[in-house]
Amino acid sequence: MNKGTSYFFILLSLGFQILSAVFGKRAAMVMTPFTVDRLSHNHYYLASLGCLALQALFWPLALRRVPLFKAYLFMSGIYLAIPLISRFVFNEHLTSFNLAGSLLIAGGIGCLMYPGKAARHA
Repeated sequence: MNKGTSYFFILLSLGFQILSAVFGKRAAMVMTPFTVDRLSHNHYYLASLGCLALQALFWPLALRRVPLFKAYLFMSGIYLAIPLISRFVFNEHLTSFNLAGSLLIAGGIGCLMYPGKAARHA
């Protein structure tokens, strides 16, 4: 397996983790009142579990060739995707602090992924 395939697996893992969160949110929205029986028949909840299973399948495949540090940097993309999904899929209100926090995380990830010359020579 080449490195490009490993990065593709990281993106798949990230996508399935994000989808799991989306399906979990939808499951919580449609399940009132909460009972174990209703949970076991909730299609959104089952889809969330399926996405988690797929995420667990692709994650170790990605880690075969990508250093754990870099893989986790990619996986932190969930902190950027979830606020956007919350706003556009679930019509939730986002504050300027939510957006600033997401941008701060994105900037931090960028700094860790692509350090400048000073950081490389230190």
